[in-house]
Amino acid sequence: MKHRPRIFFLALDSWSGEGGIQRHNRRLQKVLQELSESNQIDTSCFMSIWDDRSERGQNNLSIRGVRAEQSAKMTTKQRLLSFARALVPVLTSVRKVRPTTIVLAHRILLPFSPILKLLSPTSQQVLVIYGVEAWTPFKSIENIGLKFINQVVSISKYTAAKSGEINGALSNKPVTIIPCAIDELTTAPTRSSRITPTLVTASRLAKQAHDKNIDKIIEAMPAIAASIPGAELRIVGDGDDRARLQGIASSCGARDSVTFLGRVDDKAKNDELASADIFVLPSTREGFGIVYLEGWQYGLPVIGGNDGAATEVISDGTDGFGVAPTAEAIADAAVKLLSSPELRKEFAANGLKKVETVYSH
Repeated sequence: MKHRPRIFFLALDSWSGEGGIQRHNRRLQKVLQELSESNQIDTSCFMSIWDDRSERGQNNLSIRGVRAEQSAKMTTKQRLLSFARALVPVLTSVRKVRPTTIVLAHRILLPFSPILKLLSPTSQQVLVIYGVEAWTPFKSIENIGLKFINQVVSISKYTAAKSGEINGALSNKPVTIIPCAIDELTTAPTRSSRITPTLVTASRLAKQAHDKNIDKIIEAMPAIAASIPGAELRIVGDGDDRARLQGIASSCGARDSVTFLGRVDDKAKNDELASADIFVLPSTREGFGIVYLEGWQYGLPVIGGNDGAATEVISDGTDGFGVAPTAEAIADAAVKLLSSPELRKEFAANGLKKVETVYSH
């Protein structure tokens, strides 16, 4: 008799943020939930060590947050002490589940790997990598943990290749590409175009996120408005770089055509997508780019970067444009799309078809 797999999934955080990693973790939790409900997996556990959440999942899936202390300014020693405090509930859950597979959903969880191997020596260990978090050299203690990893899962070929270039030991591991996906909408979105031609973007406005090139979109707006009178850029997101970006909007003459919306909830973000004409995010270091899928889902053509994993997602000239991160290139692509309702409709339809056939869960 073939035994059903038992999964122990360990994440950093899944419910306390709205970043790409957190959203991907929540999706993987949903997949485990569905596998549990259909009895395709045996007793399993989804644990998130930086979250404060505990609930009993359906059937055989336990969902738990540990609420370990965390801060972006933590030293390696402080982080290890935080992990040490989380170790007891982690090991208790592993002992209870007796997993056939242990999934570590972030590189900085690698220090758990040797201990988990001692406790559960027959378990296969899987490391999930997403993007920029895996594009720096692993620390010594992470490389020790990497020795016990049997399989690597990456959300894109670009992330896998770039991570392997930087961390040679990682390139020696078998890699499976599992791209991001989004839920199908329960009802078709209602398009409600604004009177003014509208570009929308969504991103953290963080000083560490200059590679999103929000400043270049802003700098493109005077040229776009010169060709498309009344064109407006609406920016969803907030962060410590907002003041600099607002200064750029003022200095380049785009203050009246750029609106900073700040952080908004999912409904408000979706309303922005449903009422825009183009989604634009010409990122140069994108690990995947789930926002492009959301743009297509809401009937928009997209403008992305011509580097990174965006080139795996966007088919240039078919469902969007991949452009260099310059104001001139962004303006040229935006004017082409805003000048042609037929082209926008064609790109949006092709993008939606891609979402439905390739990137839907």
